[in-house]
Amino acid sequence: MRRALARIAATPDAFLEVHPGVREAPVTRYPYAVYFHRINVVAVFHTSRDPSAWQSRG
Repeated sequence: MRRALARIAATPDAFLEVHPGVREAPVTRYPYAVYFHRINVVAVFHTSRDPSAWQSRG
C-alpha cells in the first residue's frame, strides 16, 4: 500500500482514468486498487468486487 501511495504521489497522471476525474492505481502483489481524485484517496477496494460499489459510498 505504501508503495502504491508513493507512486500516486510521484506520478498521479500515469494511472488510468476509470471515472471522470478518478484514477485507479493497482496495489502490487495484492488484489486491491487505490482509486483517487487529485491525490485524495476515495477508496481502497478489493479488485474482485464490483467497482461501482465504491461510488455509492458517501
